[in-house]
Amino acid sequence: MMNSEKEALVLDIRKKIYSLINKFPGIYFRELQRQIGIATGNLMYHLGFLQKHNLVKIEAHQKKKRIFPIGL
Repeated sequence: MMNSEKEALVLDIRKKIYSLINKFPGIYFRELQRQIGIATGNLMYHLGFLQKHNLVKIEAHQKKKRIFPIGL
């Protein structure tokens, strides 16, 4: 794990989000939200943080967001 990646995954909630994205690549935003059980804005913030640190990418498909780990 690189230093930037370690820093990005310091919080348990981010580890949980990142773990689910790796387990279910292409997971829909709403499904990820249901699995984790956090508010929309909170999830958007953490996904933005993970995206900024090049750990995930978010793609829009027919008005739905799908999240993939980088490198897939």
